[in-house]
This record gives sequence, C-alpha cells and structure tokens, in this order.
Amino acid sequence: MIVYAYLNSNSNLCCALMESAVPPGVSYTSFTVNSPDDVVYVSGTIRTKTQAELLQEAQQKALQQLSQSTMNYIYQYYPDWKQRSDMSDLTNGEAYLTYVGINPTQVRQSYNSASFVELPIHKHYLH
Repeated sequence: MIVYAYLNSNSNLCCALMESAVPPGVSYTSFTVNSPDDVVYVSGTIRTKTQAELLQEAQQKALQQLSQSTMNYIYQYYPDWKQRSDMSDLTNGEAYLTYVGINPTQVRQSYNSASFVELPIHKHYLH
C-alpha cells in the first residue's frame, strides 16, 4: 500500500491513504509499506521502519500473544488440575496414614469434633 506521511501542525506524524487527504500546503513523503504503522518519525526524519525494527515488533507481538495464551490456559485449566492434584494428595495421604497404622476416618472425625486423639508414634518418625 502507498501511504502519504506528513507532520501535522503539532509536529505529530500522520499518514494518509490518499494523496488528496493530505492537507493543502503540507509537504509529504510517499512510502510503499504493509501498514501505516511501518512509517516513523525519528530525529527529524520521516522514514519506514528497518527490517530489524519490524522483526523486533513481530517478536514482541508473538511473545505477548504467547504470554496471553498461556495465562488464558492456566486460568481455564488450573482449577481442574488443582482439584485433581488435591484429590490425589488426599488419596496418597490417606493411603500413607493407613500404611503407618493410623485410621484416616478417626483422624477426620477427631478433627471435626475438635477433640484430640492420641496417635501411635512409629520408629521411622524418630529418625
């Protein structure tokens, strides 16, 4: 696309898509670019962005999109994974308590009734 770049009365860069849209009496420069965003005003000169600048912008955009997609995925699926993890932790914990001779149901009941139950201490706890 061809854009017509000029500075407005506030010295801000403007790009017109048609030559007739440039205000009368204003000097302009035409560029063939992919987007009007590819034209910049730097150090008193209107120019197109370099390939390095375009590549850096594309990389930044890709990183932002990746970051956003990752965050969306985490927000959507983390609660499900957290629940599965918590359930797995509960199952593993109860299995371990049973293995060491502690009744998980008794522990749960004593916790809910706010009374304390004397639990056996095994040798491997004392290491």
